[in-house]
Amino acid sequence: GGKCFTDFIDNAGGVNCSDVEVNIKILLNQLLEKGKLSRNSRKRILKQMTGQVAEIVLNNNYMQAQAINLMVSQSPRRSSEYPRIIAMLEEQGRLSRQLEFLPSDDELQERRANGQYLTAPELSVLTSYVKAGLKVDLAASEILDEPYLRKEMNVTFPAGMVSKYRKELDRHRLRRDLIATQIANSMVNHLGMTFVGRMEESTGEDSALIARAYIGARDVFDFDHRWSQICALDYSISPELQRTMMLDLIRLIRRVTRWLLRTRRRSLDLSKEVPIFSRALKILFTDWEELLQGEALSEWQLAKKNLVQAGVSSDLAGFVAAAHHLYAVMGILESSRQTGESLKKVADVYFTLGEKLNLHWFSKQMHGFQATNQWQALARESLQDDLNRQQLAITLGVLVEGTKQKPAAQIIDHWLTSHNVMVSRWMNLLAEMSAAKHQDQAVFTVAIRELLDLAQSSTGVA
Repeated sequence: GGKCFTDFIDNAGGVNCSDVEVNIKILLNQLLEKGKLSRNSRKRILKQMTGQVAEIVLNNNYMQAQAINLMVSQSPRRSSEYPRIIAMLEEQGRLSRQLEFLPSDDELQERRANGQYLTAPELSVLTSYVKAGLKVDLAASEILDEPYLRKEMNVTFPAGMVSKYRKELDRHRLRRDLIATQIANSMVNHLGMTFVGRMEESTGEDSALIARAYIGARDVFDFDHRWSQICALDYSISPELQRTMMLDLIRLIRRVTRWLLRTRRRSLDLSKEVPIFSRALKILFTDWEELLQGEALSEWQLAKKNLVQAGVSSDLAGFVAAAHHLYAVMGILESSRQTGESLKKVADVYFTLGEKLNLHWFSKQMHGFQATNQWQALARESLQDDLNRQQLAITLGVLVEGTKQKPAAQIIDHWLTSHNVMVSRWMNLLAEMSAAKHQDQAVFTVAIRELLDLAQSSTGVA
């Protein structure tokens, strides 16, 4: 048995090998023309890199097949999004549904009613069109001139060549196309073909700025390394568990990308911001078990334990288990900058408040809500962002009203007492939610408004 995607996916190795070879030869010919390389040296280098080129090609094809498999597994959840991709590509004049034998809207509705969705070959076709469109858009954007993004093209060359000819690579004739291609591949292979479209709808930004924010999120959390660690577990743990781990990381990167777009917009400086946020992550994650509180801590410990028992390393298990909360690192650093308090004290206040105000429980209710269309999915994401924003605002209020020398627990207790009326209103609302049989987005919206009132009751919080 086996799986069939399409001929251009299943037999992509030969074409990809040719592409990699051409890109290498263009670089070597540049060196040859400048007298920095002899013809004999060129031949010797090409022969020596045969195995490395094969590894690059195999990895490219592995990632592409993995991406399509992930999309197939997500088809029930994305059943309203994939048809939107078809419609968008048709509107842009980039896709002919008839030419590619893709189903009509009526056929898609009928399939959905019968619990059937786009097939793997159909998803393969759409994926190729999304990647091609992104590549064109990115290649025409100004962000490709940013020095930080030059490294994106490195993955299409053997590592030894990158380290030896770094300056010459910056002058590669196809530099912009190579960078655009690798960024497009990275976004679609990891976060799916609906990622950019959803982000455009939720933030109003274009694909170039979304790509830059994605790269920032990816690099802050060392996403490529973590993803590779999960891939290395092939045949060691179940594919279902691997997929769950990947989806947890995907949600993290999607949320951080949106955070960067909304807080930085066009001012995001990757070379400056990525190292700062990376250091903050390292500091906080080192003491993660001490920072989490109550239910959030118990759930993280249990999730980590289960992953370790399944065969995942302790480090990777801890990171994946923390994915839902790691998003908070971004706002915690911002609050630390605003107040002058240490990262750990801000994090201590943030997570302790989350436990005392049952914000972790509230977040789980929103996360568990099953969106049935694109707009509900966007609303759920927005409400999750609003929850994090209000939790940070309350954290800021506690720190502003508190005394710097006093420990976090003491200033939190003082704040809870000072705002007893508003806190009681919030806790009563959560009690009503807990007693209800069903939750919907109207309830979440009202609750977020109540939390906003609580946050605004603090001194110094606008």
